[in-house]
Amino acid sequence: MLFDQLLLVVIYEKYLEKSGGDRYLSFRPIKLEHFPPKMLLQNEELLEKRPSSSSLERFIPEIPQKVKSRRKMRKLVCLSGVACVTMLFFIAVSSWFFVRDLGGVRVHNTNLGIQYCYSVYFWLFLAIFRSLDLDCQVTDRFEIFGRYVSSPNEVPLWSANVMDPQRNEKTFRILLVGDTGGIPILETTWAQRGVKETMASIASEKDVQMVLNMGDNIYFTGPTDEFDPRFETRFEAVYDSPSLQVKWLTIAGNHDHFGNVTAEIEYTKHSRKWYFPSLYYKQSEEFNGTRIDFVMIDTISLCGNTKDIQNAGFIEMLRNESHDPRGPANVSAAEEQWTWLETMLSQSSAQYLIVSGHYPMHSMSSHGPTECLRSRLDPLLKRYNVNAYFSGHDHSLQHFEYDGNEGHKIHYVVSGAASRADASTKHIKEFSKDNLKFNYPEKSWFSWSPVSQLGFRKGGFIYAEFGHESARLDFYDKNGKQLYATFIPTRQILTEFVTKSTVSPFVEI
Repeated sequence: MLFDQLLLVVIYEKYLEKSGGDRYLSFRPIKLEHFPPKMLLQNEELLEKRPSSSSLERFIPEIPQKVKSRRKMRKLVCLSGVACVTMLFFIAVSSWFFVRDLGGVRVHNTNLGIQYCYSVYFWLFLAIFRSLDLDCQVTDRFEIFGRYVSSPNEVPLWSANVMDPQRNEKTFRILLVGDTGGIPILETTWAQRGVKETMASIASEKDVQMVLNMGDNIYFTGPTDEFDPRFETRFEAVYDSPSLQVKWLTIAGNHDHFGNVTAEIEYTKHSRKWYFPSLYYKQSEEFNGTRIDFVMIDTISLCGNTKDIQNAGFIEMLRNESHDPRGPANVSAAEEQWTWLETMLSQSSAQYLIVSGHYPMHSMSSHGPTECLRSRLDPLLKRYNVNAYFSGHDHSLQHFEYDGNEGHKIHYVVSGAASRADASTKHIKEFSKDNLKFNYPEKSWFSWSPVSQLGFRKGGFIYAEFGHESARLDFYDKNGKQLYATFIPTRQILTEFVTKSTVSPFVEI
């Protein structure tokens, strides 16, 4: 009511000005009949548009454009200041978590501290760069049987075989991955998320029964103990899809040996899918009379590590010089493993005999071939007609084929691109086209790139399906594109070894 009266006062003043009448206004209540009908009709639109509140802002003169621009600029400056303070706070908190995550090492050297801060800023920039990519999809929960599940422990072991009820009698299906250790602060890389999604899709489609994990399970310095939270953030929470809840045969890599590698063995007791019972072991699988022997070895114990450290922090790892494996730290333990390995190979009568280790026998990428394995392991593979040697270490996918005994072919496969990929071709001239059948990623202008090494570009893995006559290996990139395929026939079991295991010790009378 008050607003209406004030409005009428303004209108009446304007009317008096036009008519030349007296501008004196009484304080008695003003009524609509005081105004000519024509005047009310002229201001009808104004009355209809009045705000519901008692504000008179519409009668205030318009603010000049310069004033509006200044106000906008002030708001922008204030928001920018708040954003900068928030960013600095985020960097400080992230830095604290980063130091704690990498072993809690205190930086005493100023230069190292500055380098460390720059590395944090660089990773933060890459994180923002990654968030701008439209292909990046992050899923914190997944749906199974109509309900959402947030913890891997709530997911049942995947055993559905909806495509073919007799499929498990015809084939045995696995995934081959390596170097899944993630990255500090971000926990997982962009490439790793893409690889994981494709792994889950392939595993669901093919009904995968097992995963071979080729080491470097926690970057960069391995776990501190069996309760290290990185087991959850770098493994359980990453590979949480229902189709990946199968047994993961795991071995250790050089980065795992930088930390407490025994903790990874002990973690087997706390996980439903992580399987790492010992530094080296054998796992046998059988389907309808066809057997596969997976012999998992610890190449770091056999050949030595790439840095002379153990149970170290991140700063100590950076200070230590990298080098090719120079020999085992414990010679007697290494010889004991060599003896065990030859015993396993000589006693195997399986149609498929697969040896798996972290270091590659042959590699055309950054690290290159491992001479220790070439001199000691390769003769054993040829002597006992091993089908294939699987490895990781180099962040790529590679396939080599070499002659064994009596026409037998041995396949050397590298799968170390589960979280990052390296396009280096540093050692490619050491191999002929007859032996090097495939390598991924393709050759790049830069043999080493921090963007690719930190997992912001490519990645991949291998799907293997073992049949009664041959095994097929399909190489995939992180987007699910099939890059390459090859076949590995069943091995020719040597007669002398079959005789040892089949001849009865009893003499017929």
